[in-house]
Amino acid sequence: MSAAERRPEGGNPVLNRVAITLTLVLVILYALNQPQKTPSITLAFLGDVMLGRGVAAAHPTGDWATTLAALKPELSNADLVLANLESPLTNSPSMVPPGGYDLRASPSSVQALVSAPIDVVSLANNHSLDGGQAGLEDSLEVLRANGLKALIPRGSAWNTTVQGIKLSFLAYDCISTPFDVDRAKQDIALARSEGSFVIVSLHWGGEYRAGPEPGQIAVAQTLVDSGAGIIWGHHPHVLQPLTWMSGVAQPRRALVAYSLGNALFDQPAPPDASRGAVLLVTLDQLGIRSVRAAPFEIDTHFGQVKSASPQSVEAICRRLGEIACQ
Repeated sequence: MSAAERRPEGGNPVLNRVAITLTLVLVILYALNQPQKTPSITLAFLGDVMLGRGVAAAHPTGDWATTLAALKPELSNADLVLANLESPLTNSPSMVPPGGYDLRASPSSVQALVSAPIDVVSLANNHSLDGGQAGLEDSLEVLRANGLKALIPRGSAWNTTVQGIKLSFLAYDCISTPFDVDRAKQDIALARSEGSFVIVSLHWGGEYRAGPEPGQIAVAQTLVDSGAGIIWGHHPHVLQPLTWMSGVAQPRRALVAYSLGNALFDQPAPPDASRGAVLLVTLDQLGIRSVRAAPFEIDTHFGQVKSASPQSVEAICRRLGEIACQ
């Protein structure tokens, strides 16, 4: 019998091991040279949502699912959706002084938020106490019962982790009381030191103004230097420009949205009060990767959101600037 005939069917075992080893090395080298997919998430931000007064009158049968339905395609694709809720969800009596604006809404109107779907609302605004402390407590209970998270005035940070990315949310009402910038700086720095990407909700600014005041710009820079990655502003009821700011506490630039205007309100004038946008911000572990705006309009007669006309899209993008409308 020849040597070839005596060789096992598997061939030369030494050569087999070499071939296997080379194959494994090639597989590993191939994997190492592939672009690594970095986990990312998308946050969707809205401006002021008001479910009382004229909006409530437009929904006498409680058909709340229609109010924000036009935004559902955009909102459903986000990991978290946030809005500023201007209406206490309560049946408690009004505590608004004579001549003031009472924006209380029925607790059943929470279905507008659930249907949208909205995940987180800020109650740090000048209408959170329209029904007094009892009304605020009612709102918190209604939101909790329906699976929504509330950012409350003078509250501590809300921390969560989405797709491995740590987030910290802080909310301040700068209209009802003087804004304690030093306290905010400490809150932000603490959250940032714990490895979170920090989002700051600010209810601030002059109503119906086209842009921020110089003092707001200075405050925004201070908060960004303290570690804020996104400043999410509301109260003016109209959109204001987006801007990038560089800070010392994060590797990428921070995004400042001075005002996201109205998301749902009953103000027919000025025209800009009926124009809004969903601000979609995509993040990874290093910070903001991309920003996009989805324009819409508010139909104040029917108390609901609708698609924006070409003229409104142009006006909305002009307001926000090229950061979100490219």
